Amino acid sequence: MLVKVIAIAAIGYGLFYYYQAQQNPWQIDAPVYAEFRVDMKAAGQTLNAVLIGKSVDQNDCEQRAQKVWRETLEGCAACTFKSAECKTDIGSRYEKLFDNRSTYTSYVS
Repeated sequence: MLVKVIAIAAIGYGLFYYYQAQQNPWQIDAPVYAEFRVDMKAAGQTLNAVLIGKSVDQNDCEQRAQKVWRETLEGCAACTFKSAECKTDIGSRYEKLFDNRSTYTSYVS
């Protein structure tokens, strides 16, 4: 009986580990990026924010985008949602962020 319990536990652990590896791979070969554009009002000014996340595929991007909106941005009373989209190309300026390299942005008033 103990052998069966250990075997079932080992199979369960193996399936859990496999599922986690599929959902969170070490390397993402063809990433899809979630891009949010939000305006935030503070001290009489409006701050335009771009939030970018990297995901495994289109389905993962859409699920994570809904979760971010539901759990993070929805609770921001000072935020005005502008757009959200999942796309395969975010431009070289933003790709640097995922390689831990400096990037520069422009501000136009």
